Amino acid sequence: MSFRQSKPIDRLYQEVADYDLVIVPDSPLADALNRRLERPHFGPFGITPRRLATRRRETAEDRTAFLEVIDETDLSWKQIAHTVGNVLQCWEYEGTADGIFEYEAFDTPATRTVVDIIDSLQTSSRLLADYEIEVGSNESIAVVGERQLTNLEHSILPAEYDSIDRFDDTSFEMPPFRIFESPAAIVDAVLDTVTRENATDIAIVLDAGSEYSPLVESALETAAIPYYGGPGFMDDRDHRAFVQLLRCTTAGSDTRIRSVKPLLTCLGATVSVDHNEKRLSDVDDSEVDWLQEFTSRANALTFAQALNAYEDRTGRTLEAFRDELEKLALLEESITPKAIDQLTLLC
Repeated sequence: MSFRQSKPIDRLYQEVADYDLVIVPDSPLADALNRRLERPHFGPFGITPRRLATRRRETAEDRTAFLEVIDETDLSWKQIAHTVGNVLQCWEYEGTADGIFEYEAFDTPATRTVVDIIDSLQTSSRLLADYEIEVGSNESIAVVGERQLTNLEHSILPAEYDSIDRFDDTSFEMPPFRIFESPAAIVDAVLDTVTRENATDIAIVLDAGSEYSPLVESALETAAIPYYGGPGFMDDRDHRAFVQLLRCTTAGSDTRIRSVKPLLTCLGATVSVDHNEKRLSDVDDSEVDWLQEFTSRANALTFAQALNAYEDRTGRTLEAFRDELEKLALLEESITPKAIDQLTLLC
């Protein structure tokens, strides 16, 4: 892969030295340019949009917003922290405080409440949104690395300015990066980690068809270290979802909706984010009826019956998974935490 060469800082300074104001995307670059300033200069020279808009008095706006929302709403602390972070991030990249509503999943009453509060505060994002660079008739402005500016930062730029590229036309190839110098070194590292005593607690994950698989297995056999070779499952969402379904049966009554969202997606169920912090057993929503009913009777099910139930619900078959359960002699066994842990190593 080829990468463009970054311009040396001295060369970059020479390109912008004659400008009155230089907008840059990050503070270290601004500081580096300012340290090379060789002439008297009134006001800022190299500066980021946020520093310019806040007059260098940047505050932790997420903290300010968090405390304000706590005072004005009855939302939970965790929900506030999560929502405030989402709103500020979307504001940065969408350019407006209500830009988060472009994403349907975030258009919730809680988010609207938080947006209304944050939009009224004098945060650095608000100052940046309201700021406009005033350009005199003889003033010149350069923007270094314009593509690295977010939409909110870009909004302060005047109609006319010169854009300066941070990179030159020279490219270079990234040299190979290796943690180990050879396949033998990888095998040695495995043998340094896995022993007869801890072998049952360690899983080794390899890509399907990996050249290392026979090497590792041969080394384990030579060292008389017991191991079980898995079926070579690829990363499959149904395999992971079925294991999560099994874990729900032993997780107890404190299982939260947020923790089973990937499973619900595989089951074709859509649950509002308003239920994320609720216990699965407490949610009154037809979308979770099947999962609630399954977990209530799971202690009387075998692995085969659980797999049949999952396949009937999703309309998808897990033949490879069924074959592996049969090899492990688990197919007709009752569901237990220990057996679930054994399956987890395969998925």
